[in-house]
This record gives sequence, C-alpha cells and structure tokens, in this order.
Amino acid sequence: MPFLQRLLPVLLPVLFLAACQVNTTTPIPQDSPRSSPGVGVTSRTSPRRQISVPRTTPTPDEETVVYSDLWQRLGDNLSLYRQYQHPSIDAELNWYLENPSYFSRITERAAPFLYAIVSEVEARDMPLELALVPIVESAFDPNAYSPEHAAGLWQFIGPTARSFGLQSDWWYDGRRDPLASTRAALDYLDYLHEEFDGNWLLALAAYNAGEGNVRRAVRRSGKKAANANFWELRLPKETRGHVPRLLAAARLVADADRYGLELAEVPDEPFLETVGLDFQIDLNTAARIAAVEPELLKTLNAGYLQWATHPESPQSLVLPRANAAQFRQALASLENETHLNWDSYRIVRGDTLSDIARRFNTSVAVLQQLNGLPNARIVAGQSLMVPRLGTEPGIIVAGLTGVMAGPGAGAREPTPTSYRIRSGDSLWRIAQRFGLRSGDIAAWNNIALNSLLQPGQVLILQPRDFVASGSPARLSKLGRVRYEVSKGDTLFRIARKFNVSISDIADWNNLDSTATIYPGQQLEVVLPSSATVN
Repeated sequence: MPFLQRLLPVLLPVLFLAACQVNTTTPIPQDSPRSSPGVGVTSRTSPRRQISVPRTTPTPDEETVVYSDLWQRLGDNLSLYRQYQHPSIDAELNWYLENPSYFSRITERAAPFLYAIVSEVEARDMPLELALVPIVESAFDPNAYSPEHAAGLWQFIGPTARSFGLQSDWWYDGRRDPLASTRAALDYLDYLHEEFDGNWLLALAAYNAGEGNVRRAVRRSGKKAANANFWELRLPKETRGHVPRLLAAARLVADADRYGLELAEVPDEPFLETVGLDFQIDLNTAARIAAVEPELLKTLNAGYLQWATHPESPQSLVLPRANAAQFRQALASLENETHLNWDSYRIVRGDTLSDIARRFNTSVAVLQQLNGLPNARIVAGQSLMVPRLGTEPGIIVAGLTGVMAGPGAGAREPTPTSYRIRSGDSLWRIAQRFGLRSGDIAAWNNIALNSLLQPGQVLILQPRDFVASGSPARLSKLGRVRYEVSKGDTLFRIARKFNVSISDIADWNNLDSTATIYPGQQLEVVLPSSATVN
C-alpha cells in the first residue's frame, strides 16, 4: 500500500482548536479516542530503529547515525530544553503524560509537514525545538483558527503575518499555508531572537505575548534582555505556560521511550513536493488527476480558502512526492476548457447584477447560478464570483458546469437517507459513491474522519436537522434550521446548499458577507417556503 494511502487515516481528522498564537491563548483540547495507527505511520512502543553507517572522515572509528524515523532524529538533536529545569515544565510534562492519546494524535497530524519544517529549521541553524512550536500553537492543524483571529499551524494574526510577507485575500490566506507560514514564523522568531539579545526563551515568549509585552517585562526587571530570567518576569499567565509547554513537549520527544509515549513513526525523508501552476485549477480536479484524497490535498494546501487555486499566476500546489509526477503529466494533458477562469468581485454601492454581468461579458443567469443567488438582489460589500475579463463565453459555461457539479461529479447512485456499512467501506468511498463529502458524513454521525467503520453499522447521509431533498413539503415545515460549519465550508457553499443568498445568511447571523467561518461554528438558516437541500 503506498505511503500516502497508509497515512490518510491519521491525517484527515480536523480538530478545531482555538490555539495560542502571537498574542492569544492555548486551550487544553478535549481528548477523544485515539484511532488505530495506519500502516506506514506506525505506532510504536519499542525503541525506534536507527542504522549506523561509517562516515567518510579522517577518523575511521567515528560513525554517522542515519535514522529511519524523523522523530528519533529530532529527539536526539534537541538541545535547548536540556538547559532548563523548572516546576512549570514538570507540570506541563505531567499533563501530557496524563493525556498520552492527545500527544500521540498531534504527532500523527504533524506527519506530512514535519520533514519540511525540521529541514527549514536546520537550514537556518536554529534550535530544533522551534520545529515543535506548532504543537503548542495549533496542535499541528493548518486549519486551526482562534477566537482572536489567529490562523494556521503557527497561529499568526493578520498584522504580524503581513509584516512577514504572508499575503491574504478572498482566495488565499498565507497564514494557513503550511510551508509559507513556516518560513514566515522562523523569520519572525529569528527577528525576536536578535531583538532580545540572543535569549531564546524571551523570543518564544514574545512570539506568544507580543514583543512589546515582553520588552516591558524585561524593563521592569531592571536587567538586559540577554541576562533576563524568563521565570522571574511578570508576563501574562498564558505566556508563562506557553514556553514551559514547549520545553515539556521537547522533553517528551527526546525521551518518548523512557516515558512510554507512542509517537507516530515518520520516515526521515521528504514527503511533500511543490508543483508550479500556470493556470487556476479546481482543487477537486487536482485531487482527481493526482490520485490524492481531496481532503488530504486541501489539508496540504490549506492556504487556498475557496474551491480552487488563486486566479493570479504563478501559483502552486503541494502534493505528496509519490503523486507529483503523475499530477504533472496529467496537468499537461488537461484541455483548455477545463481551466478555471474565475475571480472575485466586491460589490459597490450602485451596482446591479445586470451591470456586473455586462462588465464581465456574462449573463445574470450565470452569476446567479455561480453565486447561489435566488434573485437579482445584491448588497454592497458582498463578494461575487465572476468570470475573469477576457474569458471566452464557452469556457465560462464549461467551467461553470464543473464548479456547480462539485467534487468528483459524474453518474452516481441517488443518495439515501441512511446507509448500512459493508465490508471494505470507508467514509471516503461512501462519499465518492453518493457525491458527498466525507467530512460532512462524519459530522452528521458525530464520528471522527478516521473512525473504523464496522460492517452492519448504519450511517446517516444527510444533516440530522434536515429531511431528504426529495421531501420539500417536510422541509418547508422546518422553516429554520441550525447548520454546523464543516471543514472547507464557505458562505458561498452553504448558500448554494440551501438555495439562499450569501447576504441572507450574513444577515441572519450578524456577519459580514465576506466573513471567515470556521469548522464547528453554528449558523442559522431560514429555509425558503419551497426549500430543497442541494
């Protein structure tokens, strides 16, 4: 079984965490049953394997250690944590030991990103403990989003992200891009390290609490930053826990066998490869031609906020290395008609849908279909999907067909209200069979994406608050429902699902029509009198 397929069961869960960021707090996440590890990302309780080979140096007795497991290599080369002993580190260590499944799941989620992050830290000659910062920031979830509006593996807030070169717009948020945000975070930590005279603990504290807060605390201590004692500074409570939490995580990684902790074994070799793109592409199309599970592709490319890559070139996609060559070959053979040509337009006061249609060489009907608009009413400040200027009408229609068809469109069985599991079934296979999203099925049944399905088990294949789309009379009686946002949802997708407008959802929930929504968020939807759920 290819490594990618073996890795999938542990990559797909989306644990929404209001994790700590440059100036926010880190919650203690809820524990949940740990899934069985996949083959290739193996759980281990015995010592990790390593192979010794001679090193070509003038000293023949010396050896270079070549590791099969990246966690082992990382643990053996951690050094910063060894310089510090403090009761707060012990307290954080004890919490991890009391919640071993939580730490193990984080190491599983880190698997696709870890090699790239460790390599970047090593290239800069920075302490390898910095590769573990996403453990305490986001639990290695690139889609993590906090109430304080920090996002991504490294939990950047907007202003700091922009200061370090992370761009964001309607299509893309660099804070959620695992590779771009890693480079920016290490740039920021390097800057803080210099600002605080080479004191790494102060740099880490400033990453969490903000540079100004730490600088004031150092000033109050009456010492220079180089000599300031982190443990004696008057810092926010969260920051006083943030740094020892990282040092405790480093101690666990370095001595996992001693503590009897299971880490997901990750091969010490590159897993990801970046492929350049010359045109915009639908993410589901990209997943199909690369033979990658759509949820995995979107996790690796979490920076893309919509259903497609950014319309501005050059862009890129991150793929498992094992799939990159196939993707490149398939990409070259794609017909021009399958290239997407969409952009985002922000409505200004005085605009009408017919004006916008004329401006972008399309029709009102196309704009209504693409944006899920039940009528021609639009609101200033709302964003609309529009064809890119200069796009041929035929390509617009072809692209629209693909967009509205959704992931993996094609002939499928009608979707039943429930489904009895058969031997060999998985959420992904069921989703593909009925044209659904595996994340939605998991949410509707209150199970994890990597849950082991048992033959005979019955799954609900529709939202529990709704009835089948074939029963509009029942739906009209419901009138008002509460919808829980799933990973990958946007206001546009939800509006299309319920045949309502984006502006209506925004009004019902006191949101801006361009607001970012996040998994687990509850939205109220008022169903039209003749509603059907798409």
